[in-house]
Amino acid sequence: MGVHSGRFAVVNGQKGVRTWSINDTSAPVKYVASNTKHGTGRRPGIQSWTGSFGCYGVRPIVMPGSFFDFKGYTSPDDDVSGDGVCYEGQAIVDSIVLNWNWQTAEIINHVVNFSGHLSLTITDTEYSDATVPDFSGSLSTKVQWCVPAGEMADWENLVSAALTISCPSVPYVNSSTLGLTGRKAGPAIDWTLSMVEQETTRGTPNLNAQIELKMFDSLAAFWSLKWGIVKEFTGITVDRETGAIIQRTCNIEWMGFDAAGVAGEIKLPAAGSTFWPA
Repeated sequence: MGVHSGRFAVVNGQKGVRTWSINDTSAPVKYVASNTKHGTGRRPGIQSWTGSFGCYGVRPIVMPGSFFDFKGYTSPDDDVSGDGVCYEGQAIVDSIVLNWNWQTAEIINHVVNFSGHLSLTITDTEYSDATVPDFSGSLSTKVQWCVPAGEMADWENLVSAALTISCPSVPYVNSSTLGLTGRKAGPAIDWTLSMVEQETTRGTPNLNAQIELKMFDSLAAFWSLKWGIVKEFTGITVDRETGAIIQRTCNIEWMGFDAAGVAGEIKLPAAGSTFWPA
């Protein structure tokens, strides 16, 4: 207890944690009646908790729709080493967001958003991260695309990219949960991709185009995404006064099946790492 810095932050089993946070909430039940003297009363309501953690790297250890044991370590009690306050509970991943930024040469990173299943407890424990920090900078990466059965080409002039993979969980509360919120996996995986590019022409791919994508974490390994459909180009701004470089945002959404009903794929950048179809 007491005042501590976040310099010891760890989430158990996760690599390269930058930050983590949780929201521990309740929803008190309000009442107003003829005998409340024009005042408002409240009684205890349903409890729930959610959170997120950010890590360096482009290969999340947990994926949307899966449960994991969240254990968030805060700080040793003496600010040196040893046991300290740790928040613990079972959680399910709702979404992950993976980020590339060529403009700033940022280390590739990701954020995991999750919802708690039933109780959140506090223990006095210590966790650490002894993994090797073998992270890739955005400068050594690229994005490639092609139409089905086409030849892969580099997507040129990219500023940044954000890939979001999601499977929002389904909450439930009943007489057995004792005022706590339980969670089950949601009905479907989905992904969206938003990429900022310095470009003036509409060019290719065109709107509604079906494309295959490779999102590299190095020059050899990549996320394989089949297929995306080009939704829109937004934010095309030409500024005469500042002469700022013209850019726009390309938004792509997943089409899990082509026109013939053939399933695509989501693969992580590692051999045999097909995430969908499972």
